[in-house]
Amino acid sequence: MVRTRALPIWILHMKLEKKVPETIRRHQMFQNGDTVIVALSGGGDSMALFHFLCTKREEWNLCLRAAHVNHGIRGVEAEEDACFVRSVCARWNVELDEIVLVPPRDHADEAWARAERYAFLEQCAKKHHARVATAHTRSDQAETVLLNLARGSAVKGAAGIPPVRGFFVRPLLEVSREEVLDYLERKELPYRTDSTNLDCNYTRNAIRWEVLPALERARPGAVQALARFAANMEQLSEYLSQQAGKLLCEARLSGAEYDAEIMRAAPSVVCRAALAELIAQKEKQEKTALTDQAYDVLRKGGALQIGTNCVLRVSQGRLRLEPPKIRQEEWTLPLEPGTFSLPGNLLLKIEFFPVENVVVLGKDEEKAFNFYADCARILRTAQFRTRRPGDLFSPPGCRCSKPLKKLYSQAKISPVMRAVLPVLAQGSRVLWAADFGFAEGLAITADTKKAVKITLRQMEAQRDEG
Repeated sequence: MVRTRALPIWILHMKLEKKVPETIRRHQMFQNGDTVIVALSGGGDSMALFHFLCTKREEWNLCLRAAHVNHGIRGVEAEEDACFVRSVCARWNVELDEIVLVPPRDHADEAWARAERYAFLEQCAKKHHARVATAHTRSDQAETVLLNLARGSAVKGAAGIPPVRGFFVRPLLEVSREEVLDYLERKELPYRTDSTNLDCNYTRNAIRWEVLPALERARPGAVQALARFAANMEQLSEYLSQQAGKLLCEARLSGAEYDAEIMRAAPSVVCRAALAELIAQKEKQEKTALTDQAYDVLRKGGALQIGTNCVLRVSQGRLRLEPPKIRQEEWTLPLEPGTFSLPGNLLLKIEFFPVENVVVLGKDEEKAFNFYADCARILRTAQFRTRRPGDLFSPPGCRCSKPLKKLYSQAKISPVMRAVLPVLAQGSRVLWAADFGFAEGLAITADTKKAVKITLRQMEAQRDEG
């Protein structure tokens, strides 16, 4: 729904126009002649940012573009948002990049939507050699800081949303949501309201509509104070990162080996920051718990697995990052419906349903069908297990069997992952393998009555930046 909103008179002294240029200049977000892509959802914050930059594009000599993501979750409402964004871009003569995502049937959650949104925006940035301006405000910053602190984040998480990160810039980060609404009112700008933003079953919405208002009532100015705290933590995080880099340079012996004594002698907070840097090189997701555990290992000796393909080990005065010893887990599972946690932080989902309910979404339908099979063609004694020597597999479309070991090698699957990936097998005949799907001869046909689908994914947390 397109919304406008009247505001109380006392708000009108706060001006978005005065804060945004200063924020852009201070953080060197972009300069004259740059290409800037506005992440335009159609919501109030993004509309305010879009309109402001449109009014400045000639003065600042900007090549302005917009990008819109339809996550494929909200149906008609999301399609109406997309139509609204197109009309706005046409009115202001701004080129638009847009995408309609196909959500996975098993885990279309906030983390998935955020990851896919940022991936598309980064793709647009590379394509147009541009910066992407997102409309995160001071209010978003306060929400993120509380959320990260509640999760147990350290300094980096307490810094909340960074003003600049890679391709992404946040010109509204020092502007409150009230100031955005004031701008929309004064400029008479319509905007869209995402109904899911009102649902307090989502953690961020609960913080927005319940926690922060309670804090403001108890301590007026709490949102602004949290934003100041985040800015201070951002500076502290940058300083610690610099000190950690110096420590790692001083302690490095060769390759991925470091002098453990030099690491231990450093101030605890700097040592922890250095360990966090090492972990970040191997793990996409910063995990404070891993940093704490790594610090204990550094002091006492021992080993800690910090990723699927890496172990941090401290022995004989040296800290080393090395591949883990490959250990073949022995386990079996019957072919039955359900969702199962497996070694290697894997989640295996098995579904049975009438063939008429088989729906394949996405561009690569042929490949997607590889993960469906005719139940009648699979022996009842088949079981899930890890691979064994001599396993043979016939990939879809191939009439000959090949050693699974060779197929894994050709697909560049690491030895560590090979040790934990499940297969569905009958003896040495592999009927289903991760990344390949079901074997030749098991596919759904016109005579199929009941289908089986197998999905495998790795469970991992996502850092929240809104």
